[in-house]
Amino acid sequence: MKVFCAYNHEYDRFLKAVVDYILRKYGDDLELENIEEIELVKELENKNSDGRYQGNRIVLAERLYGSLPCLDISQVENSETFKGIVGTLFHEMGHATDMVRMPKLYNDVFKAFEAEDVSVDLYAVYLFLEYVAERRSSVIHTKEHDEFCMSVESGSWNKYKNAPAEMAFLFMSKILVYYIVRKDASCDFKSCFNKNKLVAEYAEDLSEALSFTYSELPFDDKEKCSVIKNVMERYLPAFVEEYAR
Repeated sequence: MKVFCAYNHEYDRFLKAVVDYILRKYGDDLELENIEEIELVKELENKNSDGRYQGNRIVLAERLYGSLPCLDISQVENSETFKGIVGTLFHEMGHATDMVRMPKLYNDVFKAFEAEDVSVDLYAVYLFLEYVAERRSSVIHTKEHDEFCMSVESGSWNKYKNAPAEMAFLFMSKILVYYIVRKDASCDFKSCFNKNKLVAEYAEDLSEALSFTYSELPFDDKEKCSVIKNVMERYLPAFVEEYAR
């Protein structure tokens, strides 16, 4: 596995140290035989993301690395920024691990996104795969996670308001997956989303569907994600009607 930053020698050295750190702490739960490269770049195409898993490689954005006061793990290990760096890479390594365990699900989702033809049933699979990876990496909690949850509760997910209603619903669903995992397990969604009853009810039902499907692991059959799909199909018309106002 090649680990590198092509444009900065110090980042290159540090990234290798971060990978070694993660493998020492969390390597027992990882299967990375399909990963050929881990690369640090200045920014990703999706500027809202710090990491991306692309089948046989992981690509990371510089943002958090550039915020460190120094590139010495012994001095920054307990900082929020370093936790964010580790959490991001651990999350993407989790995707690589889950592709070893659920190759059909991952290949179906990859093909659908490449063809820009993602049906609700395959988006349900995509949400589940994100849920599994996020549950694994949630052991590394940062203040950014709390800030993310607060922003979702305030309604900032509605930044997709210029997208078609159906597409905005899918985007919101992905955001809710991260919210559900990062929020306290005893979360009262009705209290958290007191200004939007529809989102609260959807978040609660989606959380139950994700948790139930997770309890069914191991599997590699998209039909196992049908409970998630059914919840999405039940709420989509109501959301489109509400969103279109």
